[in-house]
Amino acid sequence: MTRAMFSGGKRGAVSFTYDDALAEHLDIAMPHLESRGLRGTFYIPTRQQPKDSWHTRPADWVAAVERGHEIGNHSQYHPCKGAASWVKPEYARERYDLARMEAELRAANDDLDVAVGHSAERSFAYPCCDDWVGEEHTSMRPLADQLFPVSRGGGSRQLADPATVDFRFVPSWALVPEVPRTDILAFINEAIDLGQWAVLMFHGVGGGGHRMNVTREDHEAICQHVVERKADLHCDTFLNVAKQLRASFNRPWAR
Repeated sequence: MTRAMFSGGKRGAVSFTYDDALAEHLDIAMPHLESRGLRGTFYIPTRQQPKDSWHTRPADWVAAVERGHEIGNHSQYHPCKGAASWVKPEYARERYDLARMEAELRAANDDLDVAVGHSAERSFAYPCCDDWVGEEHTSMRPLADQLFPVSRGGGSRQLADPATVDFRFVPSWALVPEVPRTDILAFINEAIDLGQWAVLMFHGVGGGGHRMNVTREDHEAICQHVVERKADLHCDTFLNVAKQLRASFNRPWAR
């Protein structure tokens, strides 16, 4: 096994990522991270929910960027499989083609630039972790590679091997109430032991009515565990870890 070259000579890496601009990200997740010197990546669907915190608390998101958090692209309207009961028919992935998706992703980048300041590079998270469009499930990965230096996918308890990972679809673990805290901490420890990258995907943190939720206590314990393993563990935003690994393994982004 090739030992990864993580920043600072650390043995493994972890990134905290959060989807959908929930108020709990501002009120719970960020304070937990910042009190321990950590920073996270927050993926914003810029037009999906006019009453979400992205629209009602814009100054708080600007301040989050100023404090070192990453704001990433999560599309404008969060298109997902049409079979999901909450998906509006016009935003079913089956109704998209690559041209429509490209236009939406570029427009979402523009929305983010206007809201929190221009960034030459942003990372992307596939809505619902699906990397396809249209009835024939045409792959989005080439498009993502064109627009973003790294894109976060999904999966279940899968680490990313820095030497071989597909930066167009980096696996992450979606954390839900059924996942025990001990399993999450073990996952982070495995990243250190195996020289790999653990990407954690959060939605609800401490409530807020989201069905994909971790408790406030579990979230804080995860943050604390990362700090306790800091001698061996590099923690940074999703984009920063990806850029560092691309440089270490001579895998530049050819946009």
